[in-house]
Amino acid sequence: MHAVIKGTMALALAVGPLVANADDVVTYDYTGTVTSFNSPNPALDFNCPTACTSVGAPVTGTITINFAAAIPSQSGPGTSGDYSYVFNASSSGGGYTNLPTPEALVYTWTLQSDDLSLANNSPSYNGAINSVSGGLAYGIPYWGATDVEYMSGAQTPGGIKYFTTSNSINLYGGNLPLPFDSNGLPILGNAVSQSNNVTEAYGGNAYASIGYTINSLTRVQAPEIDPTSAVSGLTLLLGSILVLRGRRTTHGQTLPRPPL
Repeated sequence: MHAVIKGTMALALAVGPLVANADDVVTYDYTGTVTSFNSPNPALDFNCPTACTSVGAPVTGTITINFAAAIPSQSGPGTSGDYSYVFNASSSGGGYTNLPTPEALVYTWTLQSDDLSLANNSPSYNGAINSVSGGLAYGIPYWGATDVEYMSGAQTPGGIKYFTTSNSINLYGGNLPLPFDSNGLPILGNAVSQSNNVTEAYGGNAYASIGYTINSLTRVQAPEIDPTSAVSGLTLLLGSILVLRGRRTTHGQTLPRPPL
């Protein structure tokens, strides 16, 4: 058996309880470079005041992974076509999908480059396809994050056609080690190639896109709790408990009868 496949199968056992054991919300800051830019009308396509961006321009942004938002019926290991998922955390739904609109997304993102500024914050009412997954794509180890937001629709003779904004990040490994860890989080240093883009489309046909590479991926650490604040909070909590206990005792006493 191929070493990559054997290693991936072994990792599947470790990643099994992914959603339950991984940090619920993890955010990364990233930097990168624009590798392609296609937009006939930047002001309309990407709502840019000028020319948006250009090849070679720097890219910055954030990637947030919220495993707690995964919908169990849509998530878990498995296969789909040429993809074998060691893990797949999905939160898809909304009008286009004929599923309930998810309360939150597994994958949210921001991207800035020159005058270009894009982001997704919440699932679109018209539908969202949203997931973070890892495993084998066409036999190649990968980590991927996908978000497709159905923004608006237009009735046509062939049915409703939607305007969509999609963001896709794919990190590919060559051999072991894999481009993700046992918690399903990306490891940029283990990727030998990548394919990342934001695409605007109508009816499934792309009319504008930006391609970019990610050069650095830095996990944002959760703020530490100030020990002084923690002690003050504990003191306040204990004081509140004592007050409530005192009130409960008073309410339980038999009050003296007033003099006649």
